[in-house]
Amino acid sequence: CGKPCADQCASKCEGCPLGAAGCVLTEDVIFFPASPEFIVTEKPKSKQKRADRKKAGRRAGPTRREMELAIENARLEATLEATESAFEMYGEFFEAKQESTESLAEMQIQVLGERMEMLEELAELKAENATRAAQLEMLEGIVELQSENATLAAQLELLEKHAALASEMAKLQARNEQLTQQLEAIQRQPSSNVQLSTHAEPVLKPERIELKAKPPAVGKPVGKPASKIETRY
Repeated sequence: CGKPCADQCASKCEGCPLGAAGCVLTEDVIFFPASPEFIVTEKPKSKQKRADRKKAGRRAGPTRREMELAIENARLEATLEATESAFEMYGEFFEAKQESTESLAEMQIQVLGERMEMLEELAELKAENATRAAQLEMLEGIVELQSENATLAAQLELLEKHAALASEMAKLQARNEQLTQQLEAIQRQPSSNVQLSTHAEPVLKPERIELKAKPPAVGKPVGKPASKIETRY
């Protein structure tokens, strides 16, 4: 419209079919840039007459009502087109959402099936683990019992050896006491009548016998004139 406020109402003028010549934003309109609407006010009669004279001097054109209806029609058509496009977009969106929901449900069912299989395998593994743990405890108990049994067997063997050694020691002590008593008895007796009551064999002294060599016979070679020594017991 060429007024100083045209920059502020540029959004209202975009797409307007009337153009600058037939703009309805004249002196009888007060425009509020901060508000999306505008308010039409009534002017005094003197000013209205001047405005009528100005309008009469202009070239012929559409009336104010026609321009308002054209603007309203254009606005409604734009709104209708926007609404139709919005409905189309919403329809496509709902279709895509339904498809995605169905595919998501299938994926969720598949994931739930896989999770059920994993849970079943996990339960089997837990049961097997518990069985193996019980077997391991039994094996540990068996190993402990075997170790304890081996220790007891070694101790028993040592005790048997100790008992045998104790018996042998008792025999040796008794023999020692017997020999000590015999020695004391021998020491108390005179030396001429010494006689040991032992089980040892009597000692025999060797007897030395000298054999003289015989003279050689006639016609026989002379042997060695050495004498033979024979030891007899």
